[in-house]
Amino acid sequence: MKGFPFRIFTPLLVLPLCALLLVYSAGHAPQEKDVVTGKAAQIVVGKSTWKDVEKVFGRAYLIDEPRRKRQQRVWYMVYPMREEYQADVTFVINRKTGIVEERDFGLREPTLVRKLVTEFHAPYCSLEDPWRKPQYGAIIVGESTRGDVERAFGRGDSVSECDSPERKFAVVEYSKLPWFQGRVSFGVSCDAYVVEYVTLEPLEPWPLEKALSMYGPDYCYRRFYATDEPELGEVSEYGRLVEDARGDWVEVEYRSLGVILSFDEQERVYYISYNKKEPEYRVH
Repeated sequence: MKGFPFRIFTPLLVLPLCALLLVYSAGHAPQEKDVVTGKAAQIVVGKSTWKDVEKVFGRAYLIDEPRRKRQQRVWYMVYPMREEYQADVTFVINRKTGIVEERDFGLREPTLVRKLVTEFHAPYCSLEDPWRKPQYGAIIVGESTRGDVERAFGRGDSVSECDSPERKFAVVEYSKLPWFQGRVSFGVSCDAYVVEYVTLEPLEPWPLEKALSMYGPDYCYRRFYATDEPELGEVSEYGRLVEDARGDWVEVEYRSLGVILSFDEQERVYYISYNKKEPEYRVH
């Protein structure tokens, strides 16, 4: 076969092989975007409901709401995708009927919220889940007394007494407990002498992973914004938190433990509260 144009024949063999490899790769190693798009196709716009979306995509989604009042007849279910796609799959839900009006790829969410949902599969908190009475060591919030606290932990390192009619609580603080690096405070009611709350303030704020590993998997999250003026009698630079699905203030709740984790600007846990009852937030 002298003079056979091998350099022309070779591409004729290689090109079909490359095409076969591409088809094989597409069939056996689908990208996440392809998978998510395929799932989204199962949701029929104008017919499927938000419950159908949950069945296909699961409960770990972000909640977003429109800022303009004229658009508040709907809300958004947002399922995050990986960072390389720079997009989320979003379903627009009619608030009255629960039916999916649109689906799209687009919205982005704050880092902490994305981490809670994508890495830790945290659902948004449901108020239907009961708030349990918390316990710190031997102290049961809402039942134990100041005497119980001092018998369990000794005399407080610092005590703020009920020395004025305006004060509702005495605060007993411990900063040298061997098992906790930081400050532990017990709020005791001035009238009944019962422990109403316990707060923990780590000396060094904890990473999210550490806090979740300590308190277990039964967590959920909520979002708020803070009003400008503090409530009368509250010692705080913020006013009451107003629940808002687009709020910048994020908290993690353990409703089965009666515990709330609060975060600083670096998204670290700096404050842990054990509350007798669920805090009273206004809903936006």
